[in-house]
Amino acid sequence: EGKREALAQLRSSVEAKVQQRQEILQKRSPQRLGVQLNARAQDAEQLAEETLNQALDAGAMDASGLSQFRQQFMQQKMKKHQNLALKSAVESCA
Repeated sequence: EGKREALAQLRSSVEAKVQQRQEILQKRSPQRLGVQLNARAQDAEQLAEETLNQALDAGAMDASGLSQFRQQFMQQKMKKHQNLALKSAVESCA
């Protein structure tokens, strides 16, 4: 009787661990990662557009301001393309 109870507890524990594993795997699914990476790419694109609009609204810039704008704009565009590339790689491995 004691062995049956121990086996039942062990089985219950194993089933709980299997369920946890399934939940973790679902969070790491290529489709879900693709959606997250695409959202990050869109956020980076939006920030780049906001940076551009701010620069256009500011009018004339000195060399330092232009350099700072260029650096921020390029970083945001690179983030966008990095996320899209990662999304493509993740989805192609699925």
